[in-house]
Amino acid sequence: MENWKQILGAVAVGLLALFVGGITNMGIVQAGSALWPVDPQFDLKTMAGLEAALPTYTTVQLLIPVLAHAAGTLVAALIVARWGLWPVFSAYLFAGLFFLGGLQMVVALPAPVWMETLDLLVAYFPMAWLALRTQNKQAAQV
Repeated sequence: MENWKQILGAVAVGLLALFVGGITNMGIVQAGSALWPVDPQFDLKTMAGLEAALPTYTTVQLLIPVLAHAAGTLVAALIVARWGLWPVFSAYLFAGLFFLGGLQMVVALPAPVWMETLDLLVAYFPMAWLALRTQNKQAAQV
C-alpha cells in the first residue's frame, strides 16, 4: 500500500509541475503580448494568423517565447526536483516533454532559424540541469 501512495504522490507532483509550468509559460507569453503588442490585424489565436504575423516580429517579440519556454520548463523541473520521487529522472523527463512541445512548434511555424535554435538548445534541458543544481545547493544548506 505504501508504494501506491508514493506512486500517486509522484503522479500528483508531475501533474502539478505540468500545470504550473504551463501557466508560467502562458503568463510570460501573455505579458509579452501586452508589453510588445503585435499589429491587431493578425489573429494570433490561429496558426495561420501566427504564421502571417511572424515576419513582422521584432527581436524582443521573438525572444519572449524562448523566455516563456525556458521559465515554464525551469518551474516544472524545480517542482519535480524538489518533490518528485525520482528528482533527476523527473526533471529531465519534464524537460523532454516540454522539448517535444517546442520541437512541434519549430516544425509547425516558420520562425527564424536563430530563434528556433536558441529555443531548442537553451530552453529545455539546460533548465532541468539548472533546477537540479539549484535543488542540490538548497539541500546542502539544510
